[in-house]
Amino acid sequence: MKVPASSALRRLLAPCALAASLAGCADNTDPAAPSSPVDGGVTASACDDPDPGPAVPLPRLSGVQYVNTVHDLLFAVLPAADAQSVYGVLAASLGSLPQDRRVGPSGATHGGYQRLDQDVQDARVSQTYDLAVAIGQQLTATPERITALAGSCATDNDPGNDVACLRSFVQHFGARALRRPLGDDDVAFYSGAVAGVAAADLADLVAIFLTSPQFLYHVEHGDTLLRSALYTLSPYEVAARLSFHLWDTSPDDELIAAAQSGALSTAEGYARQVARLASNAHAVPVQNTFFREYLWLDEVANIDTHVGDTDYRAFAGAQLPTTTLTDEMTAEVSDAAVWVVQHGGTLDDVVSDRRTYARTPLVAAIYNTPIWDGTSEPPLARDPERAGLITRAAFLTNPALTTRPIMKGVFLREGLLCDTIPPPPGNASMTPFPNLGIATTRQVVSTLTEGDGTVCAGCHKQLINPLGFATEGFDSLGRVRTMQTFYNPFSGAVTGQLPIDTSSVPQVLSGDKAPSSGPADLTGLLLKSGKVHSCFARQILRYALSRPEDTTADQCLLDHVGTALSAHQPLAQVLQLTALRPEFRRRNF
Repeated sequence: MKVPASSALRRLLAPCALAASLAGCADNTDPAAPSSPVDGGVTASACDDPDPGPAVPLPRLSGVQYVNTVHDLLFAVLPAADAQSVYGVLAASLGSLPQDRRVGPSGATHGGYQRLDQDVQDARVSQTYDLAVAIGQQLTATPERITALAGSCATDNDPGNDVACLRSFVQHFGARALRRPLGDDDVAFYSGAVAGVAAADLADLVAIFLTSPQFLYHVEHGDTLLRSALYTLSPYEVAARLSFHLWDTSPDDELIAAAQSGALSTAEGYARQVARLASNAHAVPVQNTFFREYLWLDEVANIDTHVGDTDYRAFAGAQLPTTTLTDEMTAEVSDAAVWVVQHGGTLDDVVSDRRTYARTPLVAAIYNTPIWDGTSEPPLARDPERAGLITRAAFLTNPALTTRPIMKGVFLREGLLCDTIPPPPGNASMTPFPNLGIATTRQVVSTLTEGDGTVCAGCHKQLINPLGFATEGFDSLGRVRTMQTFYNPFSGAVTGQLPIDTSSVPQVLSGDKAPSSGPADLTGLLLKSGKVHSCFARQILRYALSRPEDTTADQCLLDHVGTALSAHQPLAQVLQLTALRPEFRRRNF
């Protein structure tokens, strides 16, 4: 019996493999792999006195950074109980801020980092204004809060000390909000904005500070001119840049004190602060975010969309997806990466780690391993087919019965190797859909995209499909399989089975004809190529500097990080390298 292709299958295998949305069907294309950033193309002397490359003119705080900064400011100026109460009142408004979009290098259609989003929408301006007003009102809602905020002089009913009280408030609150000491002109400006220290005056001043560009943006003026338009950053600017990079929030008391004392301007003092921030628990959510975005985890489709279909229920069996399964699977991937970082592992360990980090029963059942408690040594995968990163369930799933070898190949080619897949030709969507009856996903994809004369073959046959086919030994729930099973869409009865083929010639390096029998071989080829390491160096730079890399101006930094990765240095150290380079404390104006 021939079972017609479901609508989900047709959507998955639309002509030329999702055509433009997957960006990769140029005919007869065999682009060379991008050169590694570790190419020794910059002299040692130039790297001793490097140029930091182009700067984002006036980068704004990301949504996460804004929320964290508001949170930490509240706890810096109020007792903990009051700060928690105020934050609870503001939580809904903070959560409704416009979401940052992920931005990658020009032309990229997947991946990217929210830190790179510099769009400023009217809704963002309006909501941050409303939040600033609300924060001011909350901070001055009771005499006790006013006293904590501005001192007893603000509530003692003695008008004789109001001027000094106001100036003191401006100096102390302003320094915390603007992340730098205020000069006499600043104090005069902000003090002159209100009449005194009444609750309404202080509320207005709080709102003025929190709508200042110096609160909402990473404002840097530079300190010492080195040459041309190149400046070193001031100690307070360095403190802010370092804190937002490693913690996604404004500097804490110790970092401010290091800037004030001059310790942050010494090599030893600066290295001490980098190590302190990088090893603190506040760094873990930032690392988690980096790996989520680096590994495209926010693009994983919700897997529960077909749980009502009879054939899908028969396929899933006891592992029928829940509404939270996609989040649980993506969290397992980022948990794995962060665990490796926190326990001294390398990038190679992230890619080849066979331990599982399933915190919920359903993900553990898919992995055929015990539930991980989040603290003890994670269990090793029982199935030998689990070869590491590329066999984690989040990268294998698809809401339909079929797998997604095209998307898997695109992720590996663009996300892990930093190769560019050319855009599809204009007539890609005209490719007729093949009717093969019962056929494996691989057979359908191959027929559709690799046939002689098709417009898709140039990219799919060499760049995309061979990488995606390597993990066809897992079904669309991420479970190990040796056969692809077919179901009647009305009764759920099994209508046939076909064996799975995971062999390919993935050409991780352009022109390399080394064969792969499956995910273990492919993992080895990925790591052996060195391209995973050079690509990761680019990804770190994008995240650290909030912009795409400039492969000329940033070559020293790329070389430095790439060399450390190739030498298998612990990732915990590698993630600090951008901050330890001279470029991090410099800026072109």
